[in-house]
This record gives sequence, structure tokens and C-alpha cells, in this order.
Amino acid sequence: MIKVFLVYGSNGFLKFDFSGNLLSKVKLKSFEVPDRAVNKMGFGMEKLYEEYLFFNQEFPPNRDYSTKSFLYSLNLMKLLNPETGEIRPFLNFPDESIFRNGKHFF
Repeated sequence: MIKVFLVYGSNGFLKFDFSGNLLSKVKLKSFEVPDRAVNKMGFGMEKLYEEYLFFNQEFPPNRDYSTKSFLYSLNLMKLLNPETGEIRPFLNFPDESIFRNGKHFF
């Protein structure tokens, strides 16, 4: 059995052996560079079966951020698949969230 380590970054998922040789590289589909969060890439990432659960640090482009309505469709978490590069966003703010009723500030 070959021991490898997995690296996640803007280039996707990279697998290396412990000699530093790149074994595989899987680019993420629809990846956007995080631009609003103080978290670093990969911080808080947790393995969940064959995917990784990750805090969503992206604000999708082409949305009107001047009103709070964009918070209704904002996904807070995403699942990253290191084998396919697929990203599956999920988990919206609950209806009773302070972020949906206007009692928040940035």
C-alpha cells in the first residue's frame, strides 16, 4: 500500500507520495477564488465518506448584493469530491435566522 497525502488548494486536489512526487491532480469544477472570508483554504475541512465537507467561502458572481435577498439562496456548506472535482453546495440559512430578517451587519 502506497502512503499518500492529499493537498487542497486553488489548483484542486493533488495527491503526493512522501517523496514529493505528484501522483494525481483533479481540478475543481466551477471553482472561485475565495475573496471575502478570513478562513484559509482547507481550514475546517472534514472528511465525510468519500467527500470533504467544507465551509463555503464564495459569493457567487452576478448577484445583487445591495439587498438581503441574496441570503435566501446562499449556501453555507459544500461537499468537495477529490476524485471528480465536483462541488455540491448545500445548507441555506434557516428561515428564522437573523441574517434573513435584516438584523445583521457586515
